[in-house]
Amino acid sequence: MALNTRKKRLKFRCWHRGSREADLLLGTFADRYLENMGSADVIKLENIVNCDDQVIWDWLTGVTEIPKGISRTMIHDLQSIIS
Repeated sequence: MALNTRKKRLKFRCWHRGSREADLLLGTFADRYLENMGSADVIKLENIVNCDDQVIWDWLTGVTEIPKGISRTMIHDLQSIIS
C-alpha cells in the first residue's frame, strides 16, 4: 500500500478510537507529526495504534513499562501532548 494511503488510514484511526480522550491524544499527535513521517515511523505509530487505549494510557502514565517493539520516542512525544 502506498505511504500516503497508509498515512490517511492511520490518521483516521487516530481520530476514531474508543474514547474521546484517546481520539484527542492520538489525533492531535497525528495532526502534528504524521505528515512528515517516513515509512519506518508510520510503522511505529501503527504498532501503537494497534494497542488498546488503556494499554497506551498505562504506558503514558508509567503504570506499565513500554514493551519492546513500541517506540519509546513516540510514547515520549505523546506524553508531551498531555503535559
